[in-house]
Amino acid sequence: HPDTVEAVLNLVGLLEATGRLQEAEPLARRALAAREAALGPSHPDTFAAVRTLVLLLRDLGKTREADQRAGEALSRAQQELGEHHESVIDAIITLACLKQAKGLFSEAEGLLVRALRNSEVTFSRAHPKTLNIMSSLAKLYLVQNKTTEAEALLWEVLEGQEAALGASHPDTLQAVNFLCAHLLATGRKAAAEALFRQALASCESTVGSGHPVALTIVNNLAVMLQHGSRYDEAEKYFRTAVQGSLSAFGPDHQATLRAYHNLATMLKNQQKNEEALAAVNAAIHGAQDTVNRKDTQAWEVFNELKVLLKALPTPSSEGGDELPKFGCCYWDKAHRLKDPAEMKLAPIRPPPDNDRSTSDLEDAKTLTELMMARSGKHAFSM
Repeated sequence: HPDTVEAVLNLVGLLEATGRLQEAEPLARRALAAREAALGPSHPDTFAAVRTLVLLLRDLGKTREADQRAGEALSRAQQELGEHHESVIDAIITLACLKQAKGLFSEAEGLLVRALRNSEVTFSRAHPKTLNIMSSLAKLYLVQNKTTEAEALLWEVLEGQEAALGASHPDTLQAVNFLCAHLLATGRKAAAEALFRQALASCESTVGSGHPVALTIVNNLAVMLQHGSRYDEAEKYFRTAVQGSLSAFGPDHQATLRAYHNLATMLKNQQKNEEALAAVNAAIHGAQDTVNRKDTQAWEVFNELKVLLKALPTPSSEGGDELPKFGCCYWDKAHRLKDPAEMKLAPIRPPPDNDRSTSDLEDAKTLTELMMARSGKHAFSM
């Protein structure tokens, strides 16, 4: 039944969001087979299921099959539906994602420009789908250091999202976030801070401070304040990002681990070693049994935390009873990290928020690396 297939695809999305990619793969294959049997290989819903499987295969490192399926889907969609059909546009974007993941930026750019032109013909320049393609293209320009072209598109995307969706829509707030990151990376701190604070206020009054987009803005605002030596403000926002990420994603998600890492690094740089140590150990303890090695972003940050732990001095045994506390873990008098079970606290693992923005783009990791290279070791979240 179509509703059953849709439910399976929703479950695939949830498993992907929580890093359970190997569990998601057979379900994605099952959904695609069901749609091909019920609707045929050239139906738009079938092409959507292909896209889901292709991007999952990419994330699993099965690039050969991903490339083959993406190319076949684009050729079939073009032949059956015509160049300007929405399924063709989506297939072009999917292929661009695969090219970008391989570092083939010129090829990815050509595909995104093609998708943008098709979307303008099918919809309009101001349509949300067209704006999402512009956003992807802008981020690809940034990766290639084409800052002038990127900034023009980022401003157009923001203005278009505000007009089409409103200032508080998650897609608009995501556009603000990207533009702010770019402004900060190019030295315009005052303009970036003003936009960050405006976006955060919009989040808090609409989707709430715990929404994933709000947490991204909180993290990036904290990074900006830290680089401006405004450490007290930065610490407050870093702690907010940690607690919000724990509630939204759980302790083993890459966003949570990155928030912990950002906080601990800043505390270490201020010689607040015991507080940094407590934060690092809270992160490691919360994720060590469940972090998925196949989730490359989460596993990478988890290992960065372990490296940071080795760089921190052990706490002094002279300090009385006042020991650093953080989250669900703390150090006892023997300087041993206590288990939440010993403290009789429930583990923090609420259901993940699966409300993904429609502009949740495929090249976030690449852009994050770019922003880190330009702005220092603290990672921006995208």
